[in-house]
Amino acid sequence: MKNKDAPHSNVTASLSRFDERIAFWFKWVLANVFGLLTGRYIGGIIHELLWPPLPLPPNAFPPLQFIDPAPRILVVGLLVGMFIGIFEMLLLRSVVSIPNWKWVASSALACTIFPRIPHLSYTLNELIPDFIIALTSGFFLGIMQWSILRKTFTYAGLWILTKEFTFPLIFWSISPSIYYQSGHIIVGLLVGGITGGVMLYLLQHPITSENILS
Repeated sequence: MKNKDAPHSNVTASLSRFDERIAFWFKWVLANVFGLLTGRYIGGIIHELLWPPLPLPPNAFPPLQFIDPAPRILVVGLLVGMFIGIFEMLLLRSVVSIPNWKWVASSALACTIFPRIPHLSYTLNELIPDFIIALTSGFFLGIMQWSILRKTFTYAGLWILTKEFTFPLIFWSISPSIYYQSGHIIVGLLVGGITGGVMLYLLQHPITSENILS
């Protein structure tokens, strides 16, 4: 439904009915699930083509192949961040006017660059736990996407906290430690459910010319 009650707002659809809000939330959850699965699948294929596993000696304890986690995290992280960003952007563009490419770029960057910064130094890698890296990456992702949302939503600052505390799940899923599809689906459901609920709340509180004047 077009938003006629909020002139000069970037929000183009009000989602005033309950069924519209539920539909938006459900699609947002699916965007995160399919973005995560698609990125993991395609990223895994690209990694196998560019960095094939190295066979270990026959008497080695399983796993029988060595997979270098560094390029895998970069490739899978890039694809996961990009596809989640694309699927979210396709949904967002139906209800709000924001720079589409910035949303996708911020998601891809957070899943690729920030998690790898400590690994540039052996000392940093030893001193900083993965959980802290994930929280920091989520914080920077929240800041980047907040900068996109801050002129559109009254409570855009909530997005920073939301991303900071949900990104560790994405970070964990990007790592080579999860082998089962069910794990990725659960992560996508949790992250999509939480972030979708917050985005729905933000959509109900847009910044308008009336807000600014008052």
